[in-house]
Amino acid sequence: MPPRLGALYSPDWKGWPPHMAGRDLGLWARWREALPFPYIGFYFDAALGTPPAPGPDVRPETNIAWEFLLARRIDAVGVLPDRYDIIELRRGADQAAIGAVEIYCYLWRQDPPDQKRCLPIIVTDALDVDARAFAQARGITVFEIG
Repeated sequence: MPPRLGALYSPDWKGWPPHMAGRDLGLWARWREALPFPYIGFYFDAALGTPPAPGPDVRPETNIAWEFLLARRIDAVGVLPDRYDIIELRRGADQAAIGAVEIYCYLWRQDPPDQKRCLPIIVTDALDVDARAFAQARGITVFEIG
């Protein structure tokens, strides 16, 4: 199932991104202050993957909500002319953040919205040495913001 992206937000938009956890908002704000790439815009809370089939009690008119509710959700997707950045925001990032961004990119590549490549990115306040080395080996870009 292709990514369900929703609305594209301008890179200078300063509101609270849809469904972004309060604990991640500070990371997002600090990272946005010095955006490392010339983004065209951002999608937030992008859904992807194949959610479990709805139960027998779910009415057909609620299937879309069911799919979106149970899909995997990307914190932010940065749009560039030649690629999409799949961005995972995580305080105290660890192997779970690495696994999350890897599965998001895997699913994205299975049914991409177009031919642009995707780059996995983790934005965090801390990442241990082993996790950083593994992320680097896997081609994941890490921004550690203090």
